[in-house]
Amino acid sequence: MSGFITNGSEYNGLESTDIVTRPLKEQMLPEGIRVVSTERASSIKLPFFGRLTKLLMPYSDGWQGGSGSPKVQKKMTLSEFKAEVKYSKQDYADTILEAATNLGGVSQNEITGTNVHDAEIFVFNNGIQHDIWRYMWLGDTTKRHDSAGTYPDGSTTYAIGDADKYYNQIDGLWKSLIDQSADYDSATEDQVRRITIANGAVAEVDTVTMTGTSGTANVTIKGKEYLATFDTDLTTTAANFVTAYAAELAQRRITCTSSVADIVLTSSIAGVDLGTTSVANVSGNLAGSKADTTGNTEAADLTTDEALSTFKLMYRNSTEQLRSIGKKDLRFWVTESMYFNYEDTLTSGGTEQARTQLVDGVERYTYNGIPIIPVQIDELITSDFEGGYPHRAILSTPQNMALVVSTGNNFAETRFWFNPDANENRQRTQFEFGADFVLPELVTVAY
Repeated sequence: MSGFITNGSEYNGLESTDIVTRPLKEQMLPEGIRVVSTERASSIKLPFFGRLTKLLMPYSDGWQGGSGSPKVQKKMTLSEFKAEVKYSKQDYADTILEAATNLGGVSQNEITGTNVHDAEIFVFNNGIQHDIWRYMWLGDTTKRHDSAGTYPDGSTTYAIGDADKYYNQIDGLWKSLIDQSADYDSATEDQVRRITIANGAVAEVDTVTMTGTSGTANVTIKGKEYLATFDTDLTTTAANFVTAYAAELAQRRITCTSSVADIVLTSSIAGVDLGTTSVANVSGNLAGSKADTTGNTEAADLTTDEALSTFKLMYRNSTEQLRSIGKKDLRFWVTESMYFNYEDTLTSGGTEQARTQLVDGVERYTYNGIPIIPVQIDELITSDFEGGYPHRAILSTPQNMALVVSTGNNFAETRFWFNPDANENRQRTQFEFGADFVLPELVTVAY
């Protein structure tokens, strides 16, 4: 049985920390994200001490002390994840064994402590860490599929509008930041300050005008049919349609409202296409027509020096608490579109070498002494989120941006084994994790 793992390896509880968490911390260190390990399940509270101020007072006998630094706690909710991979003999020879060959090769019967074992962990963990990174930045508990398809294992198909299991287990950093942000000049102390990137995007608007006096009609929106049913009059019919479907459509990034006999569909993210909207009679004479009220305009590329001007706006319009943190302790996390635009600015002026510094052993560009870290989510935004908000940046401190991983509790497990019944090599890991920011006053975003 050359090519099979005949003696499996299993790691439970704290042992999983060495398999999942430690490599993850090594990977995230250059990204400036706080990785917290915990043995607790379901949730953890992260404390953050506020700044002491107005301590000095005129001298007076007796105790005049205050209550000390305010402490804020952010509850991080964790969700359980599981990853499983299987290989046939032929598949296995082209993956793990190829990696093992590059490491020098070894007998395949007993893998513990061998190069095969190391290679197996390496290949599997690379995939897990990439998925954690994807969820950390872009997880969205409301995300739905915009097209039908089949998951890679071939065992499950999904329809348009179904929950997207590749993103909907937790809300990642960007979902939380967008949900809790407001324009910088009107944001409250409980909101994240936002700089709006002017990229020329225009939100598309379609208007469906219902007609008829009875029956039903299908309104097709982004490939999925939604049934409208006549009730009393066309105004009530349109309003009922909104009541029935507005929540689901919102998760598909469409705002649905009504006005008299009109059903108004607006893209909730400027630049994201509504696709084809149509109306078809099903029963009775209920029908309608669709008008292209406002055409879609996709987000344009950043203009010359736009990243530089955005970074400047972000820093200068941040809270006083954020600006008071030393610049060496701040980070910009940016899409590659922002990173490359800023690089073009530096190279055109010949200042790129003067604007770099080593951060955890990695050379980084800086703005005003603040390291800039590209997070490489551009392709995922384009392919999985229809290009919504393609240019993004975050200004904060690593201590305020947290990824919490729980691999120490009793149900955490990582296993590598050969299943003789199915004639397959199998790998599995299960653990909990979550991601969020702690204090809104210590974050400024641009999108």
